[in-house]
Amino acid sequence: MPDNNTENNVEQSPDTPISFQKPDYVRFKQSTVIIALVAVAAVGMIIHVLTHNGLEGSAILYVGIPLILAYAFINTNRSKSATGRILKGITIFLLMTGPFLQEGFICIIMAAPLFYIIGGIVGLITDHVRNKKKNKLYASPLIIVLALFSFEGTHPNLTFERNHTVRVEQIIEASTDAVEQQLQQPLSLGNDVPTFLKIFPFPTSSAFNGTQLGDENTLNFVYYKHFYFNAVVGDLTYKVTDRSDNHIESTVVSDDSYVSTYLNWKKNTVSWQAVDAKHTKVVWEIDYERKLDPAWYFGTLQHYAVSLLANSLVKYAATPEGSR
Repeated sequence: MPDNNTENNVEQSPDTPISFQKPDYVRFKQSTVIIALVAVAAVGMIIHVLTHNGLEGSAILYVGIPLILAYAFINTNRSKSATGRILKGITIFLLMTGPFLQEGFICIIMAAPLFYIIGGIVGLITDHVRNKKKNKLYASPLIIVLALFSFEGTHPNLTFERNHTVRVEQIIEASTDAVEQQLQQPLSLGNDVPTFLKIFPFPTSSAFNGTQLGDENTLNFVYYKHFYFNAVVGDLTYKVTDRSDNHIESTVVSDDSYVSTYLNWKKNTVSWQAVDAKHTKVVWEIDYERKLDPAWYFGTLQHYAVSLLANSLVKYAATPEGSR
């Protein structure tokens, strides 16, 4: 008759190896973080190559990279949702780009929606194919189209119009003389500018010489890439190139501020005309060049941001304080 105690002793012997299986979420975290780290290193090298060839603003970086990341994170574990795995992986990747690639928070904030859009499209297509048990070739045309979009900006024939003009008109409660007098003051934007504009660096000081023909004025920018440290200092200098009684045109002479990494300011024009003795119509135009692709995404964002800026300039640069 076997001794039950002996069997129990054998089973519970400390010499018997005990295997532990890591939970799925632990394996998911480990594999995702490893892939993200490898991706950050690879993207760093890609950015270096693109910058060396003048393609750092092309859609290779903002469409091609998230497309590759989506396929890198698509099988990090056996979860039912490929979309969830991809979006979680992209989030970890974006969080790592700040400390490892020294990317500023503006770049991350602006690029993040595009990364999520591309990753979400790949994930949704993959989930649809798997749920419907369709052949993988079913999704190929859509993925190929996304891949082709990543070549935007790599050649003039693959580039949409980069030069744009934003024009805003406002009727303000002030005489033309009061408007002209306000325009001759140093620029100072208020604290209640639109929230979207607060993402971007504002002038911290200026060297204002006037608004007469030939006058040059400089705006000094300080941008902290990581909120409170890693400052990037730069200046934007513009020159009055056309002047009349109700018109001032300024052309940018030089710009090494952080803003110049994603758009080139070209020309700034303001004109004013009396509506009646107490009201003036102010027209503000800003000419700029978009430097980032794809156009459908960055073109829309930059047009919106420049429109907000133009309206703020009318309010603070052309409208007397008592009429705001």
